[in-house]
Order: sequence, then C-alpha cells, then structure tokens
Amino acid sequence: MDEEAKSSGLRGRLFIGAAAVLLTLTLMYARFPYERLIPGAEMAFEEATGIGLRIGQIDPWPSLLGPGLSLGPLRVDLPVGARLTLEEMRVRPAWSLSWLRGDATLALEFQDEFFEGRVLLGLGEPTALSGQFVDLDLSSLHPKMLAKGLAVDGFSDVDLDLVLGEAGTEGRVRLNATQGSLRHPQLPMDLPFESIVAELQLGGDSWLTVESFEIDSPLLAGGLSGTVGPPPGSQLDLRGEFETKQAARAPLRTRGLRVARDGSLSVSIQGAASRPLLR
Repeated sequence: MDEEAKSSGLRGRLFIGAAAVLLTLTLMYARFPYERLIPGAEMAFEEATGIGLRIGQIDPWPSLLGPGLSLGPLRVDLPVGARLTLEEMRVRPAWSLSWLRGDATLALEFQDEFFEGRVLLGLGEPTALSGQFVDLDLSSLHPKMLAKGLAVDGFSDVDLDLVLGEAGTEGRVRLNATQGSLRHPQLPMDLPFESIVAELQLGGDSWLTVESFEIDSPLLAGGLSGTVGPPPGSQLDLRGEFETKQAARAPLRTRGLRVARDGSLSVSIQGAASRPLLR
C-alpha cells in the first residue's frame, strides 16, 4: 500500500507540475507584448515576398491546429505600385514535412470584405506561395493591378502555385470568374460575361504566358492565348477565335474587325497593354 500511495502521490505531483507549466505558457501566449514583434514581422515578410507590409496590431489567435497570431488591419504595398488595405491576416505554423528539412512553412488565412483566402507560405530558398482566394470581388482591384483603361467586375476564385525567387515571380495562376463584365476604350461595347476561365504561367521566356483564356458571354464565346511582355512596356502578342452573337457583330465591324457571315471572328491583339491594337 505504501508503494501504491507513493506512486499515486508522484503522479499527482507530476500532473500538478504539468498543469502549472501549461498555465504559465498559456498566460505568456495570451499576455505577450506582441507589438514588439511588428517591426521584425514587417521586415521578414518583405524580405521573403518582396511585398511591403505595415501591421496595425498583433493579437494571439488560438486554433485547433496550433497557436497562431491575428494581424490587422494591414497595409500591403505591391511591387506594381498598388496599395491595398486588408482587415485581417491569421498566421500559424503549417504542419508540413518541410520543417524536418529546416524550412518553415506558415499557413496564412485572409479575412476581408472583398475576399477570403488560405495560403501556404514556404520560407525556404526560394520562397514558395500556394493556395486559393475565394470570391474575390474584381471591382475592388486597384487600377495599377490591371492594364491601363481596363475595368472589370464580377467575382473570381484564384488558385496560386508560385515561387518568389531572385529572378522574379514564377509559377501558375488559375482564374475562374463569374457574372461580371469587361470594359476598355478599345472595345466597342461593354462585354458582360457569364464565366471566364484562364490558365496563366508567370516567368520563363515571357513575363506572362496566357495558356488559355476562355470566355462565355451573351455577346460572344471563345478563347485566346499568347504572351505578355514585362512592364513597363508589356507588349502583347495574343490571338483568339470567337463565335459572336448577332448583337455584337455590327459594333465589332465598326472597329474594323472582320466578323464572318456565320459570326466567327479571328482576332489578334498586339502593341502595348496600355494601347492594345485589335485586328
């Protein structure tokens, strides 16, 4: 009985000790002065991604997958010169085998009135970024993120699989947009669409390769492909095939585009992105 009592007492002391350590760690996590981390976090993010970041506040964010942090509001300065404001970004360790190789991977969750997103950020060499943004409000995009004169609305899911290296950003982007419209001075009319599905490749021989761009619109349907050169010139070399609806044929012909009697249209888009030439 004495041995059993001693064993029971030891287990009790170990339990109390473990509970005290856990409580201490919880209090440290909850009460840590996270504002001291802001300058270092801003610098680390910019060094890893090339994107400027300003953080308003950092708070603890406990989750089922591990302790994390909630950052917001955020000001994001993109390389193209656009400045965005986000409500919140949540960060936690992503449980990945990359940690065994010494490469940290973080799970980022974005909450904003214009979209939601979940992204994995691999902090190895080079930095990797993969994930998805859901229900992105295209009308919220900064004008500097679009070709000059282009306006777009609708909602899109965006899938990313990118590498952020010294030579620039490389990888794939897939867009799936619905219920929107495109407007540009070179278009003879606003172009509403029911869906746009695009497969894009960044990097390589061209700054941007449009592997496919398929549009389904009340006015026309079809697709184009080609390349876009690096900014600031952003020279275009795009070609497409479309089937036009009756309402679109006369306006397209007034712009010099050759619409066949059956409504088929072959188009070439050349020149700079700021002043595209449609033929």
